[in-house]
Amino acid sequence: MYRSVQPNDHASGPGDAVAAAVRAAASALEQLAVRLDSNTNIERLGPGDAGDGLEALLEENRQLREALASRATIERAKGLLMARHGCPEQEAFRMLADAARRQQRKVRFVAQDLLAEDVVANAAAP
Repeated sequence: MYRSVQPNDHASGPGDAVAAAVRAAASALEQLAVRLDSNTNIERLGPGDAGDGLEALLEENRQLREALASRATIERAKGLLMARHGCPEQEAFRMLADAARRQQRKVRFVAQDLLAEDVVANAAAP
């Protein structure tokens, strides 16, 4: 339970322990940065270059990026509808979803069109 006190133990204090922890954290961050840098070229690899899972990971990455971009577009379109109609967020989304259903299109495409129409309308306004 108790460790024995060595002659050099009195030379190191709490500041030395903190410094060692900071050095260890810095080293770990440097190693992570190197790994991230080496992974930035992963999209250039073919499916056989890094194993069977690479293609699935790249597809998932693409889908996640697309979903994130779509979400931002939908959020902006909801904000536009809320401002135009003075309605709450849920109502604005319902309006987008209803329009998408009527047009048999995805909500993100309806949102993109709404935003594009607003840009054109604002550009034409004096």
